[in-house]
Amino acid sequence: MAYTIYGNFPVLLPGLTETTSRNGLKFISGTIAYLPDEKDDAINAAEVHGSLFPPPTAKNTGLGYWELNFEAVSITPFDNKVYGNEIITISKSFDTYTITEKWSVATITEFTALDSDKSIVEISQKILGRTFSKTMKKRQIFGDRPSSSPAALSLSWTPEIRSITRRNFGDIDEADIVYGLAYTVQ
Repeated sequence: MAYTIYGNFPVLLPGLTETTSRNGLKFISGTIAYLPDEKDDAINAAEVHGSLFPPPTAKNTGLGYWELNFEAVSITPFDNKVYGNEIITISKSFDTYTITEKWSVATITEFTALDSDKSIVEISQKILGRTFSKTMKKRQIFGDRPSSSPAALSLSWTPEIRSITRRNFGDIDEADIVYGLAYTVQ
């Protein structure tokens, strides 16, 4: 068995770098030295750090061993959310008048990392336990409203996923998921 000053081949060389994105995706890059017939062992050693993406590259050093340069990604339990509000204007016209209401509705943008094969159905399950605040800011009535007619809009609110932006890193995605409320005028 061949030895180096760092241990047995294959060996992780000094200089491993590690960063974590705002979405909780950990990026690790490094170099593994290995003997020509130990490439599979070198790849296995790199996979200890996460899913390899992009595929590792190998080069002959000319000194009797090869170097495998790799980048690995993995999901951390990092939780990063941004809470916000949006103003929604809702109008409904009746025979002789129109009701317009302005609402302030809470939104959540979640920055997360997830398996790339996770479907929208699985992601949408995350919204089930969430509650969102909403506050009516202003109501205006334009036209002549009969006294027996409604003076306010009848609304129902449902949590929804507003948008998902996914960035792929092999079998792991970074995702920006925006949750909010959808309204239905009754």
